[in-house]
Formats: sequence, C-alpha cells, structure tokens
Amino acid sequence: MNSNSIEVDQHFCPLAKSPRRTPHYVSTLLLCWITLLSGTSLIGAPKTDPNLQSQLSAFIENRAKLADTLADKEKREVPKAARDYFTTARQGNFNAASNLYEKFQALSTGEATKDSLRADLYCVRQPVLETFGVWEIYQDWHPKFLKLYGEKVIESIPENSIYFGGTDPGRFIITIMGQAAKRKNPFIIITQNQLADGTYLNYLTKTLADQITVPTHDDLQRCFQEYLADVQKRMDQDRKFPNETLQIKPGENVKIVDNRVQVSGQTAVMNINALLVKIIFDKNLEREFYIEESFPLAWTNPYLTPHGFIFKLNRKALADLPPDIIQADNAFWNPYVKEWLGPWLTSETSVRDLADFVITVYRQENFKGFKGDPRLLKDVNARKAFSKMRSAQAGLYAWRAETAQGQETKREMTREAEMAFKQAFAMCPISSEALSRYVSLLASLGRFGDATLLAETILKLDPDDQDASNLLKDLKKQEKAPAKKLDPASGLKL
Repeated sequence: MNSNSIEVDQHFCPLAKSPRRTPHYVSTLLLCWITLLSGTSLIGAPKTDPNLQSQLSAFIENRAKLADTLADKEKREVPKAARDYFTTARQGNFNAASNLYEKFQALSTGEATKDSLRADLYCVRQPVLETFGVWEIYQDWHPKFLKLYGEKVIESIPENSIYFGGTDPGRFIITIMGQAAKRKNPFIIITQNQLADGTYLNYLTKTLADQITVPTHDDLQRCFQEYLADVQKRMDQDRKFPNETLQIKPGENVKIVDNRVQVSGQTAVMNINALLVKIIFDKNLEREFYIEESFPLAWTNPYLTPHGFIFKLNRKALADLPPDIIQADNAFWNPYVKEWLGPWLTSETSVRDLADFVITVYRQENFKGFKGDPRLLKDVNARKAFSKMRSAQAGLYAWRAETAQGQETKREMTREAEMAFKQAFAMCPISSEALSRYVSLLASLGRFGDATLLAETILKLDPDDQDASNLLKDLKKQEKAPAKKLDPASGLKL
C-alpha cells in the first residue's frame, strides 16, 4: 500500500481545550443553561472590576470592526448571524449573545447551509470565536486570578516575539489583555491548536502575513502527507511486530476504508499542528518564541525551558536544563503555591499527605487549618488553568529525567518533576492531566503503591471518574508486568 492511497479526516479543533478536554461547544451549551437559570448579567464576576469591564467592551468593539475588515478584504458580506451576535454583545447581554453564538456555530457546520453563506461565516469566524471565548472566561473567573494570569504571562514575553497560546485561557486571556496593554511593538499571538484548520490559516494570512511568515496551504498539505507517511510506517511496524510496544498512539484513530488508510482524532490533529508550529519556528528566525502548552508537541522538548507560567521555545536545543533556569522556576512557582494552598506542600511531602489534603479540602470541605486562599478553591477554572501550566512544566522535567544520560541529572530531573506534579495535583486534583502524568511518573519509578493511592483518591472524589478508573486498571496490569511502563512526559503507555 503506497502513500498515495492514504487520506486523513481534516478535523480541526474549533477552540483550544481545557485540561478535561471538554469540547468547547459542550461547555458553551452547558454555560447557556447555567446563565439562563442564574440570571447572570453582563460580565459575571469581573463586573465588579471596572478595568476588566472596560477591557471587554473595547475588545468586543475591536473584534466587530475586525470582522468588517476581513469581509471587505475578501469582498464578502458580514452574515446576519455575525452582525446580530456583535450587536447583542455590544449591549452586554451574555445570555442572548450565547444563544446567538450557538446559532452562528450551527450555521457554520450545518449540512443545509449554502456554500456562499458558509464562506461568509468562515470569513468572520475567528473574530466571533475570539469574542465569545474571551467573554466566557471573563464571565467565569475571579478578577484576581484573571489579572494575575494575563499580566504575568504578558510581562514575561518580550516585544516582537511570537507566542503560541494553547488552552482557552492561554489564547483568549492573553489576546484581550495583550490588546489592552497597548505595547508599541506587541508580540504576536497564534494558537497552535487550530493550525491544521485551513480557515484559521486564512485568518493568519489576512492578519499577520505582513509581519511574519505564515504557513501556506501547500505547507499544510505537505504536513498532512508527512504525518500520514509516518503513520503508515508505524502501522506497518505494528503489523510486523504485534508483540512489541504499539507505535500507533492512543487518540490516533487509524482505519482502512476501501484499501485507503484514514486517520482522525485529537492526537492526529495535534501531530499535524506540531509540524506547522515547526514551520513557523523555522521561517521566522528573527523572532523569539514562547508557548503555553495544550498538548505536548514532541519535537519542542529539547528546546523548551520553563518561563514563569509558560515556556520559552529556545532557538537551539539544550543538552540539559541550566541550574539557574531550574532555580528561577522554583522561585517563581513556590510563592504562588504557598499563597494559594498554604505552606504545607514541600519536596518532603509524601503522596499520602497529598492525598489526605485532597480528601480533606476538596471532598470533605474541611478548611480548619487551611492557610491558603479560599478564593482559588472556589474558582475551578483558574485552578484548572494554573494546574495545567504546572503539570506541563512537570512533564518537561519528566521527559528530561527519561532522556538524561547521567544518573545525577536523572535524579535531579525526577525530583523537579515530582515536586511540580505535586503542586499541579494539589491545585486541581480533578484535572485528568495532572493525575495521569503524575501517575505515569510514579509508575515509571516502580512506585505503584503511590500511583494507586492517587487514582483511588480521585475515585473517592468522584466514583464515576472514568479516567481514574482506567488508570487504576492499567496500574494493576503494570504492577504484574513491571517491564511495561508509562511515558511520564505524555502520560501515554509505552
């Protein structure tokens, strides 16, 4: 079977995903019901903060004008669904705007939508999407953590850099606050999660092509073909050696239809996105790069260093993480974790103590002796976001430990990985990523008792948690066959 017979379902991620990987349209639908029932108005919690309210109003106006500009460039009409949405958004009616956003999305993907209307919708899709993505976060987050997230990330990125925002907060908070910062030479914001979507590449071309080199549609097709060739090679490997570790990864949905290989799924899309990120990185040599991870992009690992809440994507691969980078990383995170959760969490804290804290605070809601910030405990979205950032950095340390040449470096990176995973898990134990990646590290070290305790702790919080249940089953299998390990960098089985 030759590569010409391979095709791929070119599914794209409509929005970056939260640590739970909930599709945005699902969370949006739930949010619509919640806001309708609660009667929430305007901007939710940030309505008490005039600066945030002013930022949001200015951003809605900016994106409405951008939609007009994009339509003019393409000689297309701003469709009624978009005009109605922006009119309602300007009025500050979140409930009604949510419904209109759903209508816009349904029209964009509806089979009955005429091609001409669909083209109009796609032309202005990104400004509509960005407006709602920003507004939803401003609706949900506590102002303190919203401002901290945005300000600290923006402060850490030099002018004229390129920043890849991955999760919803990593994209949308930085987009609106970056605009509000009004720098003379602002950094450029791109979401890596949508690069495999041709309509998003069109958007980047129309808005950024005069500033940076943007991947073309030919680049996109080459990345598809490169990925497909790699999939076929790995699939052939699995066929020839069925008793060895599978090369096709979880989340890569590979099937053969009419003697043709089709690949779809989130892992497949992110592999293609990773190749497109590499093109942007290689073709914009004069720029510095920074990234907020949604899914690990494997090729970036040797180039990454922790950088505040995010990563710096260095121009050259690093043989080891410099000591000053590690010290700076701890000096940045430790005070925040102490402020948010209290002073109890240290490198000496046992997994048992960690589990006890989770049960006491998150299940029993017993705050006696709690010396952290109760506002963070109530803000599950902020906790997920900060936990996601920390578990991503822990994943880098875990990858460094896995690939280290010297035993001392391996031990040091393992210590750093475990401490960061503890912090991520304590911040948000319901994050499946914080759980799975920490469990992966512990299992790779043969610490099945500690790994099992973490999974069991989550099942005490939520007996129906399927991720934790599956992890527990995998751990029992691995304990019987310890040669089979998990990849601590990705949380996937080796």
